[in-house]
Amino acid sequence: MGAVQWVLWLLGYPGLMWGLILTLLMGRVAGAHLPGGGLRRGLRAVAAGGAPVALLLAALLPLAALSFLPWPLVQQPLAAAQYNLLLFWGFLEASFVLALLPGLISASPYAPRAAMREAQIGFAGRMVLWLAVGVALAAGPWFEMRAIPVKLLALATMLLVLPAAAAWGPFSATGGITPGGAEAGLGRAAIDLARWGRWVRLMALASLAVLAVLPEPALIAGPLRLGLAVLALALIAIALRALRGRLAGRPLPDALRYCWWRALPLALLGIVVLLLG
Repeated sequence: MGAVQWVLWLLGYPGLMWGLILTLLMGRVAGAHLPGGGLRRGLRAVAAGGAPVALLLAALLPLAALSFLPWPLVQQPLAAAQYNLLLFWGFLEASFVLALLPGLISASPYAPRAAMREAQIGFAGRMVLWLAVGVALAAGPWFEMRAIPVKLLALATMLLVLPAAAAWGPFSATGGITPGGAEAGLGRAAIDLARWGRWVRLMALASLAVLAVLPEPALIAGPLRLGLAVLALALIAIALRALRGRLAGRPLPDALRYCWWRALPLALLGIVVLLLG
């Protein structure tokens, strides 16, 4: 495979440019607060020492992680190299850790506590989400009857736990209304950069959930599969918009119970159905 193909993959589709376009599109649909030029101002602030480098990396790593998901229309042999959930996991988890660092080392008495809260909720949510992804992938293709209920249970689990996995909205430090966690006590450029990173991570997890249950090429042609994936992400963004500001922030014990006692049982039920099938 030539170097040009690798560059087009990493920078074009499904690489950084695709991730950026997808983030902007879904952010507009969801009505997310993504300040225009936030990434550009954040980059300048990092270069001038006015924003943590960790926040810039936390905003860029999820864009790179998106290139390792099994997006439709990727030609071989790129597809073989692309479908690497281990790399996706590593890039995305590194992004979550880097996003928390400014809050953890902040001199503010509130920021470390808020960052630790987000770390606990996000870790619990992503554990359940990854379990559901594994169930969905192990279920087999959609045209096998036994796979349908398993995939539906996995999808329900992923959608249910998605806000907690990304520490979004009621699962963020302040219910998603004001800056919190890593953003607390930072300047405007750093806050804008952190908000971008939050939304990119949320879209990366949503993309993982959608692609894990996307019908196989044998059932739907490539262009239609891509359109279906984008449509599913748009529906998720619409649902997030409808929920934005309507749910009160959840205390830490309540948020953890939500992950372990509401979302996790669905994933476990999927495992039971898979084994019995």
